[in-house]
Amino acid sequence: MRLWAQALLALQLALFRNSVTHGAVAGPYRIRIKALGNCPRNEVSDQISPSDFQMDSILRHNHSRKIPVLEFNSTFHNGMFLRGESKITVDCAKWDPVSGWREHFLVLPLGELCFVFDEILADIIHDISSNGQIPTKCPIADGVYKGGTTPAELLPMRHFPLLPYGRYKAIARFLHNKPRAPTGIRGCVRAVVDVVSV
Repeated sequence: MRLWAQALLALQLALFRNSVTHGAVAGPYRIRIKALGNCPRNEVSDQISPSDFQMDSILRHNHSRKIPVLEFNSTFHNGMFLRGESKITVDCAKWDPVSGWREHFLVLPLGELCFVFDEILADIIHDISSNGQIPTKCPIADGVYKGGTTPAELLPMRHFPLLPYGRYKAIARFLHNKPRAPTGIRGCVRAVVDVVSV
């Protein structure tokens, strides 16, 4: 766990250094979801079909609400959310108004999926599960889970208290974690978010 804490500190320093050198501002933030769903095939060349993880989502805007609402369903197959079965890597691109997407701005091999779900994403999972049927702890049985109607704005994650502001595109690849497991990815989710000041 100590190695994990050192990696998070190094990541925070790298993000802050990068934000300062590129003129961006970093600090306390909120995450506003602009798009969320399965990875488009034209953006991810290594996607397999059928996938062990599928996500269907709709972003609904309502004139009476300041923040849009996200409705989604997630489907898990083949024991994807059993302990030790999967790992996750997140590849982030950052939007630059001059040159477009800066691909591979930040690549995070986060590790075993249940650890990431239970520890790193715990705050986000709690927010989502309070409005739907998403379990809050691993392992998760195969099946379809409804996310309900969740505000498309998330509070900061406890492991990332500061982030550079801006628009990001995150590609989360779910991979097999066992040494003799099949190659290729088990699923892929793409999110476009704005990181904005609180």
